[in-house]
Amino acid sequence: MSNQTEPTSNNTFFNRLPSYTIPIASGYVATYPMMHDMMGKSAIQRGLSPPKFDFFNVLKAARNGSRTVGALIGIQMIAQEALENLLVKEDEEKSFGTIFASASIVGLVSSLPIAIYNGQTMEWPVMKSIRLFTPQQAAAITVQETSFVAAIAAIKLVTPHLKAIFGDNQAVESGSAFVTGAGGSILTHAANTFLTRSQNDLPIESLRQLMWGVGKKARAVGIFAVTYNLAQDFFHTINRSKST
Repeated sequence: MSNQTEPTSNNTFFNRLPSYTIPIASGYVATYPMMHDMMGKSAIQRGLSPPKFDFFNVLKAARNGSRTVGALIGIQMIAQEALENLLVKEDEEKSFGTIFASASIVGLVSSLPIAIYNGQTMEWPVMKSIRLFTPQQAAAITVQETSFVAAIAAIKLVTPHLKAIFGDNQAVESGSAFVTGAGGSILTHAANTFLTRSQNDLPIESLRQLMWGVGKKARAVGIFAVTYNLAQDFFHTINRSKST
């Protein structure tokens, strides 16, 4: 595909606007179905029983969290793509190394908003998370988000190989998204547990403790990845139909 551009209206800011708004809207939507599991993992990480499902309580927490995650995920993915384009030469495929390097930078920049969202899974106000934020939390979040952002971005690299084996269909795309998101969550769960316990001034008493709540968070992130991809497809379809 040629990288040459023509001086048409297709290159204006307003015509490129969907490439910015769609990731933000998709992140906003994808927060809702994962919120109950995220609240459960934060309770388990603190040594508490996960809360019973209360629709209105979960809806309230998800509404607050979605504002943080919607903007954050959109910004992360946009920044991820921009950094990859800087690191990759023209006509050169993006490698996992490129994704990992750019995700590290994005993860560090994202540390405070992620601390805020983690606080929202415990139904904290925004200012409480900001007040309790520490450099140690920033380091833990950078590790966590490096894997998370890289995993989400890596879906684009993994999916074509799975399609070649199992066929080109939505089930393969969704399965790839779930496995990639959940796997990234499991690999970095210890960092998330450190974050949650640090926010609550709780010590890490054993290595086993670092994996408390791993199942709930893996399921939550897997669901997020699937919903995020489906929402993006939906919004892109609407955008294409409006432009025809």
